[in-house]
Amino acid sequence: MIKPSISLLITFSLSLLASSCKGQSSYNGHQYVDLGLSVKWATCNIGATVPEGYGDYYAWGETETYYEYADVETGDGFRWKEGKGGRYGWESYFDIETITPTEYEDEVTFKKYKTLDKILIDPEDDAAHVIWGGNWRMPTKAELDELADSKNCAWTWTTINGIKGYKVTSKKPGYEGNYIFLPAAGLYTWEVDHLIYAGYEGRYWSASIYNRNSDESTVCAYSFYLKNVDPKISVTSGARCFGFSIRPVCP
Repeated sequence: MIKPSISLLITFSLSLLASSCKGQSSYNGHQYVDLGLSVKWATCNIGATVPEGYGDYYAWGETETYYEYADVETGDGFRWKEGKGGRYGWESYFDIETITPTEYEDEVTFKKYKTLDKILIDPEDDAAHVIWGGNWRMPTKAELDELADSKNCAWTWTTINGIKGYKVTSKKPGYEGNYIFLPAAGLYTWEVDHLIYAGYEGRYWSASIYNRNSDESTVCAYSFYLKNVDPKISVTSGARCFGFSIRPVCP
């Protein structure tokens, strides 16, 4: 029988440490941590198997990625899916009705999420709900605000198994020490055909349409913006066609 090397055992032990934390339980086949907040937060991004894993990237309201791998088991052979334009842009977005090129940015209109009368994603368009099932879903803007509130959680920039990101530790009485890790997983935009800012920034979708546009536009949705320089954590807008991470929540 082949014995595992010491280095392999150390790596495995570190992975266990990263993947296990106080207050962790399971729901519908996926782990979560109770931080004493209004919802429980998953330990991993969609598409990841450990807390430090980047996982997959989704446009807001899309339930499939725009890319695939030649070898699904190893993740080798990244390639854009046919018809997706080789990037996360409006031309491939499910909700687009019209695109009008302009000097600076394309003007777009939408088929479904087209007015601010509808500012919360429907379950059938919620990647967390569709992929994980049960009562898993994307967090609302209010739930992002709750997690970001320094009275509720302490945010510490750190590295787990070589991956940079934020350790988010509860300050709530009875839940102190419970934490999740949000990796700085980078993002996809319409400007380039590859992942950018991995290890420096992370963007995480909410379920809420951005409703602070003076022109009543529904181009953007709320998201977490994480980075290692000030302001380090903010809840801000992101164009809905961009490819961001998703960290699900459950009741």
